[in-house]
Amino acid sequence: MDMIFVGTLSVFILGLFVGALFFLLYSMLTARKREQSLKKEVNMILNRAKSQSSKIERLSKQNVKEWEEEQKKKLEKQIKLEKQELKDQEYQLKKNQEKLQSEFQIKETELKRAEQELKQEKELLEISQQQLEALKLRTQNEKEQSEKTLEKISMMTKEEAKKELKELFKQNVKKEIFKDLIKMEEDMKKEHEQKAKLLLAQAMTRYSAEVTAERTVETLPISGSFTKGKIIGREGRNIRALEASCGVDLIIGEGQETISISCFDPVRRSIAKKVIEKLMEEGRVHPAFIEEVVEKIRKEFFSEMMEEGKKVCFDMGIHDISPEIVKILGSLKYRFIEGQNLLKYSTEVAYIASLLAGELETNKKTAIRAGLLHSIGLGLPHFMAGSYSFVGSQFCQKQGESVEICQAIACHDGKKPAQSLLDHTLQCAYNLSRSRAGAKRDLLDTYINRLKDLESLANSFDGVKRSFAIQAGQEIRVFVDTFKVVNDKQMTMLSWDIAEKIKREMNLNKEVKVSVIREYRIVEHAR
Repeated sequence: MDMIFVGTLSVFILGLFVGALFFLLYSMLTARKREQSLKKEVNMILNRAKSQSSKIERLSKQNVKEWEEEQKKKLEKQIKLEKQELKDQEYQLKKNQEKLQSEFQIKETELKRAEQELKQEKELLEISQQQLEALKLRTQNEKEQSEKTLEKISMMTKEEAKKELKELFKQNVKKEIFKDLIKMEEDMKKEHEQKAKLLLAQAMTRYSAEVTAERTVETLPISGSFTKGKIIGREGRNIRALEASCGVDLIIGEGQETISISCFDPVRRSIAKKVIEKLMEEGRVHPAFIEEVVEKIRKEFFSEMMEEGKKVCFDMGIHDISPEIVKILGSLKYRFIEGQNLLKYSTEVAYIASLLAGELETNKKTAIRAGLLHSIGLGLPHFMAGSYSFVGSQFCQKQGESVEICQAIACHDGKKPAQSLLDHTLQCAYNLSRSRAGAKRDLLDTYINRLKDLESLANSFDGVKRSFAIQAGQEIRVFVDTFKVVNDKQMTMLSWDIAEKIKREMNLNKEVKVSVIREYRIVEHAR
């Protein structure tokens, strides 16, 4: 039994050993086959990668070569263009140099010729002067000899002969012009009567008007630093929007509770003051709301000017007048000339013309109408060419005013000769108003005209929408049309052209800063 168990166990162990041996051999054969297949796959992948890398390398070399050739062509083309430009510049420079050389030679020749002619003229002048002195001396001697001879012949001295000749001449003249003297005396009486009426008119003191001094700065009080911060805005955007919309310069001091509105145009100052008051009343300030308020205040302001014009016409007793004329009359309230308010000045001239017409027994209504409208040209836009008297007469003629009144407006300042009694009356009233004490402030008027000329000069360029002269004429801000001035290069050229024209056409005693502003704004509405 034990032998059988031992034999069975031995056979089992031997079988396990043989099976393990066969399994080991099978595993080795399988691993070898797998290793061979893996080597084949790796070789295939490596070959494929090598072919792709060589292909990529070939393509990259080809692209680099093409790029180098293209850049080389571009560089050669650019060098050729620059060489051509350099040749053109050298040719132009040479041409200009030759031109300047020829001009210099011509000028030098002319200068030498002129110098030679001047030298000859000087020599001739010296000779003529010597001859003149000799002739003068000879004439004096001959005169003295003639006087001595005459005294011997007439038995009278020189003074006695002069006296006798004067008496004889007076008697002969009296006989010849006696009738003419009578006629001249009558004419002088008539002329003296007219002069007496004019002197009476000049001596009148029945009317006097207040003198309104002009200012270029408006001061507005503000309450607290919080309101000041709202007006200034984040990084100053609100105050910049106010200055751009109103065309003024705003000055806010750190330790002051006031805003200074600086601008030579009183209309802009008044609009800016009302806008700031409205913003402080509303309590909300931002650029979009500022533009909305400015547009609203501007419409109200022009409506007030219309009402002011109607009131003046009603007070003066003038009817049947064009609404356009009434509108311009209302705008004169915010304009000044030589230190006085234009509307008050016009009413003053109208009243004086009416008084003169009453003294001269002519039509008082026509005189007062002509006096009120004589300065209408000062309220018209600057792009209308001509003097303000000519422009005003043309404007009134288009609005249906009579030829007599238009003629008086055209010649009230003496630039055209007066042709009627109304013309003389208006000229007299105009001169009376200007010559009274306190009526003229030429320096301020010249300063304002200079600022207006600055704006007109900038507005004359194509692409400029509007311009504002600020900082007492030291800076001009120019706003351009975004569709006409499309890039920074055009803006640079425009600012340079404006600066050059200002330098060339205006007599400047200080530097003027030209700021060109281009704003491109897109607005959409979500509904």
